[in-house]
Amino acid sequence: MATCSHCGKDYGDTVIAKHARSCVRNPKVRDAIFSCLRDPQNSAHAISAERYNARRVMFGAPADRTVSDQYGGKWEAVYTDFGLLRPWVYDRMLNRVTCPHCEQEFATGVYDRHTALCPKKPAYYDAIRAALQDADYPEFAVAQQDYHERARVAEVVGVDLLKRIFGTWRAAVDYFGLKPASSDELQQRRAMAEVFETAAREAAILREDAERAMVFTVCRVRELPGVTVNGRACVAMELR
Repeated sequence: MATCSHCGKDYGDTVIAKHARSCVRNPKVRDAIFSCLRDPQNSAHAISAERYNARRVMFGAPADRTVSDQYGGKWEAVYTDFGLLRPWVYDRMLNRVTCPHCEQEFATGVYDRHTALCPKKPAYYDAIRAALQDADYPEFAVAQQDYHERARVAEVVGVDLLKRIFGTWRAAVDYFGLKPASSDELQQRRAMAEVFETAAREAAILREDAERAMVFTVCRVRELPGVTVNGRACVAMELR
């Protein structure tokens, strides 16, 4: 177990680093959440969890569920802790604009931000595909948990936005011309690669043993007349 230096709670050694990157008591994380959470049109108010998730990538903020889980799963508790009023209610039927890339509708207040990050934007295709692609098996995608870190390093959209735009992770993988990491084909290829690797190691060991054995193979033994050591006759051995 390890203790978070920000919130003081204990977490397993394997998850403490991940928690620290999304801990609501981490000053850097808190600043990112606040910037994303505050309504750009009504700064005293918060935005809904849905709107927050749609724009969080711009601020490097954790997902709405990751944040709300630290407040008992209540979004009201989140924005209250940040000193903001309840989300302003907008008429969703007014001022709706369609994204030219994914063809989904957005309010004018978030349209520009979305189109700048839309995963269906042609300019982002190669970068997102590279982050998705398995280096050892290029025709396959990496698993969702592996893509999280790769997306952060490559500065491309994360899993949540991909699933939001494409509907499912599988649909997102298909869009970028890759096969899912969970497919039986990939599992079989990995299993075969492991078998071949094990066989290659065993073959190398057998070759080394054979070479060592050959070094000490006696080809011929002959007597050495008149040659003694401590009174005993000696023989000569020819080694191969």
